[in-house]
Amino acid sequence: MSMIKRYMDDLEALRCSAREILCTAGVLKQCEWHSLYFNTGREVEAAYRLANSRISVGKLDIGDATRRDLTDAIKHEFENNISVDGCPQCGRY
Repeated sequence: MSMIKRYMDDLEALRCSAREILCTAGVLKQCEWHSLYFNTGREVEAAYRLANSRISVGKLDIGDATRRDLTDAIKHEFENNISVDGCPQCGRY
């Protein structure tokens, strides 16, 4: 596997972890009909706290990434979904 491919796989895994943490913390929600995520109105700090606690107790493996990398990924995923107020395809919340 090339170095670029490995980097892209690691980045996607980190973003998937960030989306999962955002959903578990109640900050984002995934449409049950589409694969889109949208903001629930809850503060993103809840996701930061959840991620840090999971890393501290060993429940979250982020590989070679740092906590900062994960919080940056959480911020990126949150900002990509911040203006959406429900699923833009079906209008459900």
